[in-house]
Amino acid sequence: MKMLTLIAFVPPHDNKEFMRKLWSITSYLKNEVGIKVNLVVLGTNEEPRIIAMDEVISLYRDIEEIVMRITSKLSYDVADKEFLSKVAAGITTKS
Repeated sequence: MKMLTLIAFVPPHDNKEFMRKLWSITSYLKNEVGIKVNLVVLGTNEEPRIIAMDEVISLYRDIEEIVMRITSKLSYDVADKEFLSKVAAGITTKS
């Protein structure tokens, strides 16, 4: 199983929405994509964001878009050429 570390920056107050979004992202990556995710959450007064493999992604984006951007970075490490298509199909059927 591949491992991935995500670093999230969320506001210290009123962060329920962002924490739910982070939980959904990590659960999807673990259960549907098969990646063990280590999540580091830090408080910030700046824009909520997540860092995945050198890419900074705003947490204001949809979960589907965030997962697609993360998995597009992972696609270079996966031998399956249809990896992104399968992930995209899984996301749309879950909504």
